[in-house]
Amino acid sequence: MTLWGASFSNNEDLKSRFDRFDEDFMEIHEICHEEERKSFIEYLQTEYSQDDPFAEQLPLNLEQLIHPYQSIVVLYGNDSSYGAINFELFEMSQSDIPFEAKAALLASIVYEAK
Repeated sequence: MTLWGASFSNNEDLKSRFDRFDEDFMEIHEICHEEERKSFIEYLQTEYSQDDPFAEQLPLNLEQLIHPYQSIVVLYGNDSSYGAINFELFEMSQSDIPFEAKAALLASIVYEAK
């Protein structure tokens, strides 16, 4: 699973960047406000996976990592019928486009669900 931070000018812009990817492989969470950030972190710690090895691998500074971004993209599969999702995001993160249109890799967690 990978966590990507995204700061696009608006939600439509964000969704248009990801609309060609299969939604079965990802979630998009809006985290513009403090309450949303805390809810997202709690979701990852308690609801995303019931397996302790997953929660133990979350970065200790997760709140600081996600703070600069308006949205978080959670990918729990890399390959979709449209290609490698993470590859597309790596290209977007390294391009010369403005910060507002970039995605940044925040964390990568490898675990096996029981």
